Amino acid sequence: MKLALIGCGRWAMLLFSFLRDIEGVSVTAVYDEDPERCSFFSDLFEVPPASSMQEILDDKSINGVLIVTGNTTHYPLAVKLVNAGKDIFVEKPITANPDEALEMIRLAEGKKRILMVGHNSRRYPAVRKMKKLIDNKAAGEIKTVEATFSYYNLEEICGESWRNCALSCPGGPMMQLGIHHADNLPYLFGPIERVSAEIMECPNGSQVPAGGRMLLKFKNGVVGSITADYTTAPELFSIYARGTKGEIRVDGEEKLTVTGADGKAISEIVEGIHSVKEELTEFCRCIESRRKPETDGLVGLQALNIILTGLEAAGKGKTLPILRQD
Repeated sequence: MKLALIGCGRWAMLLFSFLRDIEGVSVTAVYDEDPERCSFFSDLFEVPPASSMQEILDDKSINGVLIVTGNTTHYPLAVKLVNAGKDIFVEKPITANPDEALEMIRLAEGKKRILMVGHNSRRYPAVRKMKKLIDNKAAGEIKTVEATFSYYNLEEICGESWRNCALSCPGGPMMQLGIHHADNLPYLFGPIERVSAEIMECPNGSQVPAGGRMLLKFKNGVVGSITADYTTAPELFSIYARGTKGEIRVDGEEKLTVTGADGKAISEIVEGIHSVKEELTEFCRCIESRRKPETDGLVGLQALNIILTGLEAAGKGKTLPILRQD
């Protein structure tokens, strides 16, 4: 199987490091609008650089393409690639615009192309095990959940980066970090019905806020929250669910703690396939089998709408329903 990679930034380097370990798969071309960055990537990983985007579009031997670029570029790149007959993997968020996301979904369906969105954190070994424990009522009926993804790095939303733009990255870390949990929580607890939110101020030199917190009401009655920011330390990725018979907590990719109603806690390190390798392997297998990915376009759209509705709710000072989840 031959793949191409568009975007040669730091996350693309991580993706490539896992792609080259997947049996029967090779990356035969990389492209970035920045020629120096593309050349650096090409030399570092010894993979041919494409001279243009058109070269990838015209190469009939390329089965799938990974889009690892800024949010606003996902849609135009996806349209070109799908129309050229390519299956695509696009990093989260699917786009920053739900109308574009819906058009991407419809186009991929109409052209019978694979569209997969890179929501990797639901694949963390600890999150996978949490899902099994919740389904098996290990903590009874879950009543509340708190999810956080935060670290200190205001440089992410300062300067000329696309992350410092209200159009390409609305909500700042709410869009880049919080969207992980906007995918994780429906995966774990089912659909979210409505949301309210409070958003932090924009720091000096930034067009987007430094973070915020969303309050959620799930269809099954669970209440919860998503917190994401670039202002707190140390880095924290956590999901903390409390039920009628105990609580379950995820900390990072592998640590899981189950506490019973008696207060006794058991912690473990859950081993498993790295989340990025798992999703990339799935993408390749979907290309072969033509089956729908776990995190397809509709899953990506659902997560996007949760974040955008939260931002709208914060601006209006209201609780708003989540629309367009399918």
